[in-house]
Parts: sequence; C-alpha cells; structure tokens
Amino acid sequence: MIYNQSIKKEDINIYKKLDYQNDFVFIPIKYQKEEIIIQTPKLFIPFNISSSLYNEKKYIDLSFQNIKYDKNVELLLENLKIIYEKIKNSFNYEITSFLKEFNNNIFMRFKILDNTLFFDQNKKRIQTIENLTYGSFIIHLQGLWL
Repeated sequence: MIYNQSIKKEDINIYKKLDYQNDFVFIPIKYQKEEIIIQTPKLFIPFNISSSLYNEKKYIDLSFQNIKYDKNVELLLENLKIIYEKIKNSFNYEITSFLKEFNNNIFMRFKILDNTLFFDQNKKRIQTIENLTYGSFIIHLQGLWL
C-alpha cells in the first residue's frame, strides 16, 4: 500500500503487455513486485458518479484541487506522475496521461465496479456519493490501457 511516502521510479515493475481486441493493450504494473493499492488523502468530488455514454460502465472524477492546503495530495499527485513517466518512457507508444486538467484543476477518472462499497465518515455504508464533497478512497492500480 502506498500512502504518505514517495515512490521510486526504479521500484515500479512493468510486466509483459497483454493484447486485447480492437488494438487495446493492457500493461500490468506493480510496485516492489506487489499490487499497487493506494489510500488517498481527502480528494474533492466535483460530480456525482457517472455512466459512460457508450456502455454501462460507471466512473467518478476525483480532483486534486486541495493540493495547496494538503501536502499529502501533492505527494499522491507526484507519485502518480512518477508512475506515468515510467510507463511512458518504457514503450514506444503515445500514452495519454491519466491525469487531466479542467479549469486549472487536475483530476483523475476512476472506474467504479458494481460491487464497490462506499462508507460515510461514521463508517456506515452509503449507496451513493454526493458531489461537491471530499472523500478518501482506496485505489487498486493494476496497470494502464493503451
């Protein structure tokens, strides 16, 4: 689990690419040969959970806009940039960054599975996440799609 510590580029392990249909390629990654599971500091939730226009997949956008007040948000963002740069420099593909920018705020989009659980600050299970709030998340980063 990565939280509140800087990661080292040389400890990011990149595994053999997996070729899928329609020219999609998945690149599995690990950190120090273990799954990358990140507990985030509180991140801003600008919008509700959304669904893709093309399929039933759900996603949520999380914003790093509190970066100027929370050093742990800054550290998380730097760690994600290190992971992206390691992948980008390891292949001859044009890799789109998973970090996006909108209105001078950096955000990242996360897929939500149907069995994802959400809890409030009292550790009581909730059915949805309200927009314009903050939350901490557990992210399982298995790899990147090309």
